Amino acid sequence: MKERLIAIALELFMKALDEGAFREFIDTLLDSLEDKVVKSDSKLDDKLVLPLCAFVRLITGTPDND
Repeated sequence: MKERLIAIALELFMKALDEGAFREFIDTLLDSLEDKVVKSDSKLDDKLVLPLCAFVRLITGTPDND
């Protein structure tokens, strides 16, 4: 039952987003993740997570505007 409610909520959320809002959402999400990775002491996550974030930005057409 919970899975179905989550799926419905996610479906409604995705329908409510237009292309610009989707990119803004992705940018905010990636900015937050990138900030946490950069501030961490680990250099391993810098080498793994930051390139993945750059890839997601590339395939979604979401520039890093900050």
